[in-house]
Amino acid sequence: MPRQPVRAGADGRTECSYLPETARSCVQLEGRLVARCRFTVRSLRACWWTRTRSLRHDRRVTKSSYHHGDLRATLLTAAAEQIAADGVDAVSLRALAQRAGVSHAAPAHHFGNRQGLLTALAIRGYELLADELRDARDDFREMAVAYIRFARRHPGHFDVMFRHDLLRADDPELIAARTVSGEELRSGVAQLGVAESARPATELAAWSLVHGFASLWREGALTDSELGGADPEQLARQMVATVDFVGAKM
Repeated sequence: MPRQPVRAGADGRTECSYLPETARSCVQLEGRLVARCRFTVRSLRACWWTRTRSLRHDRRVTKSSYHHGDLRATLLTAAAEQIAADGVDAVSLRALAQRAGVSHAAPAHHFGNRQGLLTALAIRGYELLADELRDARDDFREMAVAYIRFARRHPGHFDVMFRHDLLRADDPELIAARTVSGEELRSGVAQLGVAESARPATELAAWSLVHGFASLWREGALTDSELGGADPEQLARQMVATVDFVGAKM
């Protein structure tokens, strides 16, 4: 009597005797057989394909952090981490996919290309910066420290935000996010009581002060200086306390 290609297993499942032991078990859903193996190559392949697809699906669903909207945030976080560790030149869509553990097509689906990825990262950076500045908007000195705190906490974002050669400069979301963070910084400068005519120059001076400090710290240029220390925020407070925009006052 010829061996039957499909037989009932001990657990009630159907098994395919022509497939390897590890691949046997044509899964049954709601009492209906997904694939029935017969004496044909085509049906054997169908059985194998059905089981393999099921296993691949099981592996995908275990990665809960990649579901729906989480994947975009996961990719941005991975990109920021890589930039902070290795620099912006190390970032590519392929490298990002490997770092995040997703398919190579996933980053392209969300960002289009490398420029789109970096633009999205810069937008997120400006949003985070605005949040930091907003909490200290009533005191310019605290706002200066908040700016430096942002650069310290989010170095991957900070390194990209002002690299206009890498970004889509005309992106509406980028322009809007940059404008909001700029308004928060200007509101802090307004607390200094400067004359209206001197405000643009004062805003530029204030931004240059805090951004320059943050950049020097990020590049490690302050670690060996006489004023250098382990806490950049404490050092920033000392620096800002010595600054007085006397010529700009009303």
